[in-house]
Amino acid sequence: MLAQEIKSLLSEKVLAQIEDKSIQNIIRGIIFNSDNKIDWDDALYKVYKNMPELIMEEVAQNEK
Repeated sequence: MLAQEIKSLLSEKVLAQIEDKSIQNIIRGIIFNSDNKIDWDDALYKVYKNMPELIMEEVAQNEK
């Protein structure tokens, strides 16, 4: 999965579950900062490890 796809997943699936808009904005600012040095493969691993339901959604979308 490409970095941009991982960013979209984080934005659409993970941040959407955070009710506090201030926290959403802070995390979104970190994720989409072009100067960041985030290991996106590791970030994706951590999301799937902590939110396994997203794996099933991803598989279902890819089967369509």
